[in-house]
Amino acid sequence: MSDASLIPIRFGGLCLNMKPYFFEKDKEKIKYVDVDINFKNEVLYRFQLRTQVEPIDTQSEGQHSTDVEGEMYLDLSLEKIIFEGFYYENGKLKGPFWLEVDPNSEYSEILSNFDPPTVDCPEYPASVGTLAISITPPTPAVESTSNNDSSQMGVTIKVIQLEPTTDMKTGNSGETTYLLTTLYQNNRITGVDTTNKDEKHFPDFSGDVGIIRNRAYVDGHLKLGGKSVSGIYLEMGI
Repeated sequence: MSDASLIPIRFGGLCLNMKPYFFEKDKEKIKYVDVDINFKNEVLYRFQLRTQVEPIDTQSEGQHSTDVEGEMYLDLSLEKIIFEGFYYENGKLKGPFWLEVDPNSEYSEILSNFDPPTVDCPEYPASVGTLAISITPPTPAVESTSNNDSSQMGVTIKVIQLEPTTDMKTGNSGETTYLLTTLYQNNRITGVDTTNKDEKHFPDFSGDVGIIRNRAYVDGHLKLGGKSVSGIYLEMGI
C-alpha cells in the first residue's frame, strides 16, 4: 500500500490502513478502497473494497491481544467507509463497535505535503494516528440497589495527543491531554479541539464525545495543517 494512505486507525494492537480512490466525475463518491489490517508487523487482511461486504474475523488468524469480528463495506451513497462488529481483548468480548470514515477526496494531496511526527501511539482502546482515546470501564456513580441502571454508571473518557517533543529524562514522547471527563448516559462534550500551533499532530481532531446507547462515541473531523482530511464517527461498547 502507498505511504499516502488514510491516517492509521487502531484498536489496541490492531491497525487499520485504508486508501480510498474516487470517481473522476464525482470526487465525493468512492470508487474503491485498498485496505490493510495488521497486528504489529503481521498482515492479517489485505483486500480491495468495492461493492461487496467484506467479513473480518482476526480471531481466525490466531488470538491477539486485540481482535475484531465484523464486516466492512461502503455505505449506499458511496461516500463513507463503514466497519462494524465486536472487539475482544485477550479473547474476552469487550463490546460492539461502529466506525464510520468519510474521507475528503483531496486527502492524498494534503497528506503528501504533511510530514508526520515520528511518534508511536500506545495501545489505547482506540487511536487515530497520534490521537489516542482512552475509555475507562464504567463505575457506579452513586450507591444504588439498582446496579443495572446504566444511567448511574459513569464512563471516563480521555483524549490525548502524542507530541513530537521528547522528555530528556525518560526519552519518551510527550503527550497533551485535551479532555479528561466522566460522562453518564446521554451526556456529551462539544467543541473538543486538539489543534495546537506549537505542535504538529497527525492528525488534529475537532468534534464531540459522549455516551449514547451504552456506547462511548467520538464524532468529528480529522485535520492536517488546519485542513479537514476526513470525517470520523466511532462508537465503542462500554
